Amino acid sequence: MGSFGSISQTSSSDLDTWICVRDGLSPDEYTLLTQKAKRISEWAMQFNVEINFYLMDQQRFRNEHYADPLTIENSGSAQYMLLLDEFYRSAVRLAGKPLLWLHLWVENEKDYEKEVARLITEGEIDPNDWVDFGGLGQFSANEYFGASLWHLYKGIDSPYKSVLKILLLEAYSKEYPNTCLIARTFKQDLLSGQYQS
Repeated sequence: MGSFGSISQTSSSDLDTWICVRDGLSPDEYTLLTQKAKRISEWAMQFNVEINFYLMDQQRFRNEHYADPLTIENSGSAQYMLLLDEFYRSAVRLAGKPLLWLHLWVENEKDYEKEVARLITEGEIDPNDWVDFGGLGQFSANEYFGASLWHLYKGIDSPYKSVLKILLLEAYSKEYPNTCLIARTFKQDLLSGQYQS
């Protein structure tokens, strides 16, 4: 996800990869998967490719606790909705289950959870067949502020990418509180047949 395959990707850009794990992964399984991801990252560095793996439990993410505490690569939970927007508009699925959000149109994002529950109850979808991080709800002014500070900090090492993200935040903030997220526009165009192979 992220800059991969976009205009902000450069030869020195890292590759952010979400490993979407099932709910209830045991501590031993989590540790083994973390170790495997670390070894792959170390192997890739032999070729000067920086890969960051993030183990993503969809239920933890839905509870707005998507990662470990704040680090130099991770803003903790300061940008929950903005991160989800970026993921939905830039994710490239390499393997595994498809993203439910990309395949399910709802007129109003606040109705997303109700629509998913209805489809499950009526047997139209099996939640075990999908990865579902939830709908794109409204985000708070605090998230804009936190994300802006985070990107100013990240701009020390990645000024080009940070400027792009701050400009996006500025565009989003001009529409606040009725922000039209790029991911939602992308999904609408995708489901209406605007993008075809």
